[in-house]
Amino acid sequence: MKALKALVIGMGILIVAGTAVVIVTIFNRLTGDESPLKETAAAESFGHVDIGLAPGDRIEDMVPDGDRLFLHVSSPDGTSRVIVVDLDSGVVAGTIGGSSP
Repeated sequence: MKALKALVIGMGILIVAGTAVVIVTIFNRLTGDESPLKETAAAESFGHVDIGLAPGDRIEDMVPDGDRLFLHVSSPDGTSRVIVVDLDSGVVAGTIGGSSP
């Protein structure tokens, strides 16, 4: 009888612990929390990236879109261009423009 009582208590504890794990997992997925390992991998994907700005160039605007970053750059001579950067690799994917506004 004591063994059965101990078994029932042990199984009750396992049910409560399992339910807590399920609730925490659902909460984390609903709030969008990401794994710390994923954040670390993304932060270390590339270091310093030279996007080819000349002295006097000014970044007017930055717009992220998925895995791309669009930089609106203006030069002292009045020209402007958009530099497209791949956020996964840090490579400049291309440049758009280069004419006066």
